[in-house]
Amino acid sequence: MGRIRPVTETHPAYDYFIYKDGDYYRILNGKSLGIVNKFRDASTAINWALSLSDATKVLLGSGTFDIKSQITVPSYKVLSGLGYGTQLKLNGPNYGVVVEDYGCVRDLRVIGDLVTLNQADIQLKGWFSKAINCLTEKGADGIILDGVHSMASNCLAINNNGNGDKIGFLLRAAQGTFIGCKGYQNSTDFYINNADFLVVGCEAQGADSYPVGFLFAHFTYVGLCVGCVSCHHTDAEFALDGGHDYLIVGCQVNHSHGNAFRIRDCNNIVINGLTVWEQLSSTKAAFWIPYDADRIKITNCIIQSWTYGIKIDDSSCENIEIYNNRFRDVTYPITDVGSGTKIRNNEGFITENSGEVTIPAGSSYVDVTHGLDITPSLKNIVLTPLDDLGGRSIWVSDANSSTFRINLSSVDSIDHTIGWSYREW
Repeated sequence: MGRIRPVTETHPAYDYFIYKDGDYYRILNGKSLGIVNKFRDASTAINWALSLSDATKVLLGSGTFDIKSQITVPSYKVLSGLGYGTQLKLNGPNYGVVVEDYGCVRDLRVIGDLVTLNQADIQLKGWFSKAINCLTEKGADGIILDGVHSMASNCLAINNNGNGDKIGFLLRAAQGTFIGCKGYQNSTDFYINNADFLVVGCEAQGADSYPVGFLFAHFTYVGLCVGCVSCHHTDAEFALDGGHDYLIVGCQVNHSHGNAFRIRDCNNIVINGLTVWEQLSSTKAAFWIPYDADRIKITNCIIQSWTYGIKIDDSSCENIEIYNNRFRDVTYPITDVGSGTKIRNNEGFITENSGEVTIPAGSSYVDVTHGLDITPSLKNIVLTPLDDLGGRSIWVSDANSSTFRINLSSVDSIDHTIGWSYREW
């Protein structure tokens, strides 16, 4: 009778398998099914197996592996568990899993030490390194992308609030990617701070004391955030605190304690097709633009149940474009003290209107109630005489928040009907 594996045949293929047996971590060869070594220390066992020339994939069994020194996944190798039942318990500062070029860590759980840990649970250090289906918790940070083209996919970061930046997912590398990841009750769930990023289908969930869901920092540029969801943070669900030339598309905010979007110190950002639903604080805004923002486009969004919809607070906010949005149950849909703001075709905030008025016989003007939610610019009011003015001219003046005046160059003995229309830009 041939030898059988001491694990079920449903396990994925491996070159070496490490499992806990009493006081030892035993290492099994995946081809011969023989025990090739054993160690009392889990870190030593894992690093030893990964160092073998024929170890492309090292599989860890279920249970807790007590990690007392850094685990390094070398280039082109895979460290895998059997799901969240495989737990790497980090004991002491600066211990975590570091993945080199083209390496991968997957299907396991890394538990940090909130008291002493100074390093991320998982650091994707190398080019094209990956973390797949991993859970990190109680670390200084959860997963850091430092390698160019590194990627975290379907990972979960929970309660990473140690001695580091207290971030669930941190992107510091160019061309990094997060796909289908979830951050829960980290000080910042997702922190993006480099170029050519891609964030797809990720979720961030805070609570009463967790400030930010997605933060896009100073060095963020040329990237895409699409289909992401954030809720229950105290400062901002999406904090656009710097960078330029990126898109946020098809995302959703539900139940925010803070501002849904904070936009400052950034330029040339497109925000399109978002649903921003229900504030939990009456003083916050769905989109708050406090200062130093230029060429921000907010389009095709649904904003519902907020005191403030889009709130622009300073003249240093320039060339903001707001169009094709829907405001529902919003007390102040748009408040604007910016420079060069363009607003058009928003449901719940009227910037286009038209009508007909009569200048009565014996009068040289008529005041028109325009029904707009803005003070109209005189240059954008279009007048059309609907009868013969007898050579007289007409013009507009005295625009304010509720009316403007149509003037006739001289009085006449008959009424004159004037059509008018207004469009902001």
